[in-house]
Amino acid sequence: MTVGEALLYGYTTLAGNTPSSRLDAELLLSYVTSKERLALISHPEILLSEKEKGDFKDAISRRAQNEPIGYIIGRKEFWGFDLLVNKNVLIPRPETEVLVEQALKLIDTLSGSVSILDLGTGSGAIAIALASELRDRHRDFTLIAVDKSEESLKVAYENLRRFGLQQQVSLKQSDWFSAISTGEKFDLIVANPPYIAAGDSRVSKELAFEPRQALFAGHDGLTEIKRIIESAADYLTSRGQLMVEFGIGQEAALVELLRDHEFNYHFVNDYSSSPRVFVAYR
Repeated sequence: MTVGEALLYGYTTLAGNTPSSRLDAELLLSYVTSKERLALISHPEILLSEKEKGDFKDAISRRAQNEPIGYIIGRKEFWGFDLLVNKNVLIPRPETEVLVEQALKLIDTLSGSVSILDLGTGSGAIAIALASELRDRHRDFTLIAVDKSEESLKVAYENLRRFGLQQQVSLKQSDWFSAISTGEKFDLIVANPPYIAAGDSRVSKELAFEPRQALFAGHDGLTEIKRIIESAADYLTSRGQLMVEFGIGQEAALVELLRDHEFNYHFVNDYSSSPRVFVAYR
């Protein structure tokens, strides 16, 4: 089987199953051959080994069943980092980079050392993005990243180690604030919590492969965000802000929640102009 024949097989097998069948096939072939995608497209005459052919067909079969590309190849790019992912962590989404952007905007306005808490770190994506940016800017900072899943923390540690950030970020097993010391306060608390309503008919087939505890949060999708809002003020410094990613259509309920807990707030849109992050402060 040549590269050209393999790609044709991938395109036709995935057509109708995924919205990006051509790109998916190319990425999977790049993964199993350890060759750049553009190099493969440019040289369709290259012959695959028997192992490469078998691995490619297996990968295409998994993708045809809606398994996310990230889990098949074990990696997902976020903020320019090629992060390790597995089925114990949520696959980082591009829209979460909006949260990182807002966090950096706030940090740029703060003087002196900055203290940060990343709630529900998962793969460590947000913590890695922030720590790398602050290290490059020669900022003095402390960053604690927590997750209640021990398996998630193992993935986060491996990612931190790969990028030389294990000394800059402290990992802690915690159900939101449960393991954070009383009286410990932060200039910035960030979170990408589960926010999908149980039974939401818009949920894609791919999400069935991701950890439910990282996706679903009660009948309205707000159970975990409520828990964060209820406790956050106790852990913020006088200049501190809480930044949380949320789902489409939840802003009206969030306005009520934030007002009930005496927060000032504003919303930030994602790259498709939908409200995606709220910034709350006293």
